[in-house]
Amino acid sequence: RTENVEMGADSLRKNKERRKLVYSKEKKLKKKEKRERQAKRKREAEEMGDEAPPKQKPKTIESMRVADETIVQPDDQEVLADEKTDELASYFGCESVPKVLLTSSEKCHLKTVKFMEELADTIPNCEFRRRKIIDLTKVIKQAGEHEFTDVIIVNEDRKEPNGVYLCHLPDGPTAHFKLSSLKFSWDIRHHGRRSGHQPEVVLNNFSTRLGHTVGRMLVALFPQHPQFKGRSVVTFHNQRDYVFFRH
Repeated sequence: RTENVEMGADSLRKNKERRKLVYSKEKKLKKKEKRERQAKRKREAEEMGDEAPPKQKPKTIESMRVADETIVQPDDQEVLADEKTDELASYFGCESVPKVLLTSSEKCHLKTVKFMEELADTIPNCEFRRRKIIDLTKVIKQAGEHEFTDVIIVNEDRKEPNGVYLCHLPDGPTAHFKLSSLKFSWDIRHHGRRSGHQPEVVLNNFSTRLGHTVGRMLVALFPQHPQFKGRSVVTFHNQRDYVFFRH
């Protein structure tokens, strides 16, 4: 029985090596054919000169994406009229200064606390308070009584931060963001240190109707007058419904 097992293992090992060999040959053949096609197109383009067809664009997720009907133009009068009377109009009208309360789910762990400390260091006029066993409705009510304009609640699962709730006071709106690929600033080699200056906020690709609202909610967390002398920048980049955040 022992000999049969060993023979079976040898045959499996040989089959695996054979599969690897066949796969590598096919891969080299495909690369060779691709190089030949590219060289042929290049020769034809040189021979045809100005009459050569335009260069083909590579197919990517972005280029093949179906156009979104909800994309808003910058001069859309209907959207501009709505934004003048929405819940964030007082901030954009310079009638209020953002004041942010940052808290977490109950009994949060070390990594969540570190994440909130970094958020509090990034957002000016932000107060980080550990949440005790208090109902969330009481937290929101107390935040309104202390004149906070926004509440950020960091949720965790299995001792890891996995989501963020952003609530604008007193009447909303509220948004939920899932967290993924979290990397702290001290994990980045040769990272810089933030000064106490108010950062400049950069928004990219928040061009849909929903994107406008989300972008306005994110901008409303920061003061309207950045201090460019400090060279501090906070970036929110929207791509395929993922918001990439860097500071």
